[in-house]
Amino acid sequence: MGSAQDIIGVGAELFTWVGFGGATLCFLGLVTVRASLGKPVSSEGVLAETDDGTDLRWLADDGVLRSRKLTASETADATDPDELFVYFRRRTPDRVELQRVDHAERVLRLLGFILLGVGVVATVVSVVVMVI
Repeated sequence: MGSAQDIIGVGAELFTWVGFGGATLCFLGLVTVRASLGKPVSSEGVLAETDDGTDLRWLADDGVLRSRKLTASETADATDPDELFVYFRRRTPDRVELQRVDHAERVLRLLGFILLGVGVVATVVSVVVMVI
């Protein structure tokens, strides 16, 4: 059986591969998601009260006025109707969000940075174990 130093070295190398490999896959996935969705475009949004609830209306790049119903969570986010900006993709101007970044992009970016941090810490531990 190896010494504790050998076991720590092997574990650190394993976490280095998992961290850097996973971060690479996450960042490649992020690039793929951004390429497939396109860049978000902003527009001013307007809230309109109707009999069915609150409608969100915006003017897309093609000059067509679009609208959709607000969800309950979006109604809470849209507290200041004078400063309401909506974000849509040129490929899908009917699908609008109140936040610039899509949820898939956020998750992939956060997971990529976490795994990158794991890889960096594991590399530092591996070098320290090698020097000692």
